Amino acid sequence: MPDDGDSADAVVARLQAAAEETPDLFSFGALGECLMGRGGNGMDAAQAFERALSSCAAPPETPAHLARAYAHYCGSYASLCEQQGNVPKAGELYEAGMRARADCPLCVGNYPLYLQVARRPLEDIEAAYERALDIEPPLINVMVKYANFLRHGRRAPDRAEAMLERALAADGESPEALGAYGVLLHAIRPEDPRCEDFYKKAVKRDPTAVNTMSNYGLYLSEVQRDYDRARKVYEKALAVDPTHANSCYNYAVMLDAALKDVPAAAALYERAIDAKPTHAYALYNLAVLCEEKLQDPDRAGALYRRAVAAAPNDALAIADLGRFLAQRALAAGDPGAVKEGEALLNRALALDPRSATAHAALGEVRLFDGDAKAAKAHLAQATASDPNASGARRLADLLARGKR
Repeated sequence: MPDDGDSADAVVARLQAAAEETPDLFSFGALGECLMGRGGNGMDAAQAFERALSSCAAPPETPAHLARAYAHYCGSYASLCEQQGNVPKAGELYEAGMRARADCPLCVGNYPLYLQVARRPLEDIEAAYERALDIEPPLINVMVKYANFLRHGRRAPDRAEAMLERALAADGESPEALGAYGVLLHAIRPEDPRCEDFYKKAVKRDPTAVNTMSNYGLYLSEVQRDYDRARKVYEKALAVDPTHANSCYNYAVMLDAALKDVPAAAALYERAIDAKPTHAYALYNLAVLCEEKLQDPDRAGALYRRAVAAAPNDALAIADLGRFLAQRALAAGDPGAVKEGEALLNRALALDPRSATAHAALGEVRLFDGDAKAAKAHLAQATASDPNASGARRLADLLARGKR
């Protein structure tokens, strides 16, 4: 049985007592990191970090023997601020840390990712990554973040792959680099046999790597169509973290789309949403399930609205909410609700002019208004975008029957 003296509460109590007895940078900094790692209310951790940093002179007056610790605790506090959504404060802390100690690994390594979150120019972000690797070349976690930036920010998968090769050259057993390389190959060359090898090695090296397991399950499901193995990987991921939103979501998609297990899929979408209420894809997919298979249109409408609120620039979610509202309003003869749906459909087309869902639904609205010519024009555009779109087939049937 665990020793009560080593419980999280006992450790916090000891650190609090030490900080009150010797209120300095080290005692309050250690307390802040302990409270931060413990989770829960971040305000206590923030207060501890504030007391730590205020206990000695601010940069550049920070004494040399304290500069390393000062910079480190600036970096820890900045990470907490990022978790809490206080991006400006995080930036101030990273910069204060680097003024105190220009080569602080925690600040230098995390600063480029902060710049990404703050939407700074791509050149500034890349320069920060290069600086971090100049100072600490073996920082594997920085190389992995840099590779993700190169892939998504610079849209340069070749450069991202080269960076991951560099990471594996530095540490060929790094689970972080192996997992990231598996994800990259999954996206750009899923047929590459090394893709699964990287996933397997990453999970073997770190059996608690839930993100890697979630992506590996997706690979097995999407690429290999090996649903039994994918199920086992997802179950292992959820055994490690039952509230891991992406594992719940990826598992649900497989159950929903491939295995047609609607109740199990719905339950996992629910778990993903409970874990992350703004998980737009889970909200959207559960809305579709409620509308099409669970015969719960009221819940579907509420979920579509939540999906759009979570992803206000997602053309597909906006188009489906507009379609849902317009079709229900047309059936109920509610002109006001039709206008709301129509506005959403036009918003979807502004984001994606080829949206088959939006064109088909707008065609229904025009047909209801008696403008068959406009309805046919929307049908042509919907069919050109997606010949198999269900909305286009529905509109074609309405036109053929002369429906209004």
